[in-house]
Amino acid sequence: DISASRLVENVDAVISLPYSATSIIGKNIEKPAIYYDPSGTILKTEHHGIPVLKNISELAAWKHSILG
Repeated sequence: DISASRLVENVDAVISLPYSATSIIGKNIEKPAIYYDPSGTILKTEHHGIPVLKNISELAAWKHSILG
């Protein structure tokens, strides 16, 4: 078994379902992190300072912002 913390330490960015702990772990170790809600049912635009993205265009823009 691999812990979520160990997994997040070995990635460049974190995309998780609202409100999974993996995005909070990523934020805490200064990795780019978002919650992705493709259903659009989450009304918040952020949670714990982590953006909540709702569609593929927002996701693409975020990816471009971190990858250049």
